[in-house]
Amino acid sequence: MPNIYQVTAIITPVVTQGVGGLPPRAQQLGNLLGMSLPTSPLSLEIISLLNSNILREKIIEKYNLLPVLFYQQWDEEKRIWKKTEKGIPFLIQKIIKKIAPANPKEVKREMDVPEIWDGLRTMDKIVKVNNNFRENTIKISVNFPDSCCGAETW
Repeated sequence: MPNIYQVTAIITPVVTQGVGGLPPRAQQLGNLLGMSLPTSPLSLEIISLLNSNILREKIIEKYNLLPVLFYQQWDEEKRIWKKTEKGIPFLIQKIIKKIAPANPKEVKREMDVPEIWDGLRTMDKIVKVNNNFRENTIKISVNFPDSCCGAETW
């Protein structure tokens, strides 16, 4: 069983005006007393942004994360995608393609190269964003195995 590592960041939104009609100091006092006060609109905006596919897509593209997210399909030495699909060797894939009837309506793409949508689905599984209403903080955590190539460069 591989080791799974977790990276966590905590964001505390700074509210310059009161939430729900209360001044900021009253908000802080309510938090200290353990009272549940409404979450700031800023917190909700930050959470929506962190969960948005637009931001995640830009991060995947900017930092070239597809090879990291799909490290089992990436050949680090050759810096190309491995020629297998679901454990089927490349030669057998070619034979299956020749035998199987082609569907002209099907969108053709390389079967073994992940696309940005694959990356977004994977990010949904490994990135968690939680809002702590009591402390008015946002926790972002990422869980990922240590067996991926290039993990030491993170």
